[in-house]
Amino acid sequence: MSRAPYKIDRFATIVVALLLIFLGLVLIDWRYHLVLHSYSHRISLGPVPAWAASSWWPWVFALATLVLGLIGVWWLLAHLRTTTTKQTKMPQSDPHGTITLDTASLASAVADSLQKSGPFSSVKASTARVGASTAVLVTAHLDQHADGASIQEATRALQEQLRSAFPDQGVIARVLLDQPRSPRSDRKSDASARVPSTS
Repeated sequence: MSRAPYKIDRFATIVVALLLIFLGLVLIDWRYHLVLHSYSHRISLGPVPAWAASSWWPWVFALATLVLGLIGVWWLLAHLRTTTTKQTKMPQSDPHGTITLDTASLASAVADSLQKSGPFSSVKASTARVGASTAVLVTAHLDQHADGASIQEATRALQEQLRSAFPDQGVIARVLLDQPRSPRSDRKSDASARVPSTS
């Protein structure tokens, strides 16, 4: 998810939370008259019933439904977008200067390093924000001669490299292992295994 929908989500959550709190307090006060005592015993909808009986109401209602539907579709598509970022701000940044990380180069370097050091036929990597850290999301396809020891050695070496390059744990890696591809097909296997995150 990109930063724009994330900011809208946070703002909308705060607004909805405040409205629900306010509504809850009003209902409590309406029931027990703790602050105000001039509440009506009957709830009036005002001019809404008259509006609903007018000829223009269906058109306005249809237009509002269409607008809200388009907003909902945009919201869903915005959340389906890749979380891959080109640059990210590092924790070492301070008021005197900002340090940015080229995440595309980082993902490429991690993929190349893991493929060279481990029993993998192909490795792909992308990056995403996970809290305050940058996560490198790695998908590694095992080759026909892969075994547990060589896989652990390769992932351990990757962990040490990231710890050496980013001792503040600003970068973590999550590796998804995929079964060896069949010689008769290049289709991705449905069976896979996850390796614990390295940080």
